[in-house]
Amino acid sequence: NTFMVSTASAVYRQQGACDPSISDPNNKAYYPGCTEAHNDFSTGGAVAPTETAGLIASKAADLNFILKPLYEYHNETRGLGYYFANSGAGSVTSYPHVLQNGLARYTSAGCDWMAEPNPLDPSRPIGTQEVIDRCHPDGERVPTREYNPLERGWCREQALNPQRTTNVGPYLDASVEDLWLMTFGRAVYDRITGEFIACTLADVGVDQIAKIVGDVSIGETTETALVRWNDEGTVVASPKWISSTATSTVSVYDEVLGIGLDEETFGQIKSLVDFSQPWDSLEARKQFEENLFRVGGKMLSAFPIPEPPFEYDPDYFPEFMVVSSIDVDEVFDAVNRMDAAVSNSVSELIRDTLIAGFVGMAIIVIVI
Repeated sequence: NTFMVSTASAVYRQQGACDPSISDPNNKAYYPGCTEAHNDFSTGGAVAPTETAGLIASKAADLNFILKPLYEYHNETRGLGYYFANSGAGSVTSYPHVLQNGLARYTSAGCDWMAEPNPLDPSRPIGTQEVIDRCHPDGERVPTREYNPLERGWCREQALNPQRTTNVGPYLDASVEDLWLMTFGRAVYDRITGEFIACTLADVGVDQIAKIVGDVSIGETTETALVRWNDEGTVVASPKWISSTATSTVSVYDEVLGIGLDEETFGQIKSLVDFSQPWDSLEARKQFEENLFRVGGKMLSAFPIPEPPFEYDPDYFPEFMVVSSIDVDEVFDAVNRMDAAVSNSVSELIRDTLIAGFVGMAIIVIVI
């Protein structure tokens, strides 16, 4: 549904960018009524022109030398990019350079969220009504050639929470069918004017995370999953959740996963430490390292992600947990190996979350 064009450079896209030579409506590069005006970066094109488009396109050209080495260093990533507000029209520079599937569509989440108070200056909204009106309405099915990152939930969460690195997912990619992603990133605001500039992201394929999780095997009956620290226990990755054919997410309680976890036990695991209150770092780690839970014929172990810091941080709260289970018959020979395996997996998964930090620093240095 998409294929790589080049790893030599990044690609810059604006709404309606297209190839005027393509007339076949079944061609993935086709866009109806395409002309050279659609590709005029100085104006923002024919679909959603803005006064800021030319300056953004010029700045985007300077970012290529950052994206390429970042991508090559972190081989777990599917892509890296800067997703500009561009006065509500949105535009993108990303690496590697891939040809979009112009026949695909995504569902817009709208831009009403931009009416919320600006986090850096609550006296004004994040975006004006004129900016908001440039977005496709909530619920509209939008061709990917008119892609606007402001209409995606992950960008909205970043913009509303610029003080922290956010993660969203798993969710289905807007351009590539059957590709589930986790997105890590942070919003960028102009430090002087307070204006919302862009969202950043590092896309990590769920299939890549599943490979890491699948390596946690200390017995023939071991089952492991990375799940969100929420009420549903939404599964991010598991060898038993086949993301390439999945049409929706599943809960860690799903019997297909083979973990044996139920809602009551999941609640007990999350209540081992109350992270909403002051907590002791060493004691918090000890609680998860030493507690096992028996559910039916399974013994379960869990560890929070990111792992609790060695020094108390009032802003820390787990985003995920790694849950591993093993049949009771095997557990007495494998408990020690389970703890070691989970710890190693934690280290690898945390490395993925660091990608967003690199992207955030890069855009602050180059764009602002």
